[in-house]
Amino acid sequence: MLLFPEGTRTKTDAQWLNPFQGAVGLVAKHSAAPVFPVYIRCNSRFYEKGWPMYRKPPQFPIQISFEVGTPLSFAVGDSVQVFTERLEQLYTAVLSNPHPLQRKHNIV
Repeated sequence: MLLFPEGTRTKTDAQWLNPFQGAVGLVAKHSAAPVFPVYIRCNSRFYEKGWPMYRKPPQFPIQISFEVGTPLSFAVGDSVQVFTERLEQLYTAVLSNPHPLQRKHNIV
């Protein structure tokens, strides 16, 4: 099953990510299955929330990178909120590292 922890595409004004929703934590808790984070990077803002799908991207070809990270399991004693916060911190740490397709953000 593939879930997007933000609940939607990242908004243009977000530094790295939108706040995570609790659905992934809830599924992890009740399934006892590990969560494999998938980091998606792109050289264009074409896929961001708010970009009209009819508007042409500013550069071609669009390059997209998918990276599967180390699985994260729901720890004994964790709450859905704690697990979701850990997952969000992991995503922020990875996506803020230098990468050729690193998202350019508007926030200083």
